[in-house]
Amino acid sequence: MAIALAAACNGCNKASAPANQTSPNLKPVSGAFGYFLGSNGVSIVSEPVEDVPPFNSVSVDVLSKGKICSIQAIGFLPDYQLSNTESNLVAALGEKYGLRDRNLCQTPMPDERDYNFGTIADTAKLRVIPGADKMTFILDYTDERLQQEYFDEMRSNQLGNDHNQMTNLSKNL
Repeated sequence: MAIALAAACNGCNKASAPANQTSPNLKPVSGAFGYFLGSNGVSIVSEPVEDVPPFNSVSVDVLSKGKICSIQAIGFLPDYQLSNTESNLVAALGEKYGLRDRNLCQTPMPDERDYNFGTIADTAKLRVIPGADKMTFILDYTDERLQQEYFDEMRSNQLGNDHNQMTNLSKNL
């Protein structure tokens, strides 16, 4: 989940947010949806969200030592329900953490928009993806240092799995 979203969007043009929307005082993101980055004792969670439209579900990535490294919410709205949802989300997140920048993607989806809030180390990223009849909203909260640890763990686990598979194949062939 977070790995796919963390991949850079090829063809994105990074642009500073309009001067009237940027915040000179960027604040680190600490958490959302009742979860806190870096907190302990939480297993991997994926649950519905009912009280924070347009989001329908939230999931949490956790390091093996139990620390939350990312929180992701996703939601969908049909075109007829959109009204000012995107601008309201950008305004609310900008007010809370400060809008750092926005990326306008040219490919593969020309209308896709990314907004980055907070500091580089502790950030919230809102991705808005227009569709034929609905709009998708993805909101990622990440602690960059812990996220890197998570990716390192995933790579290490994959290498271990690859090694075990090769060992089993060589025994049985």
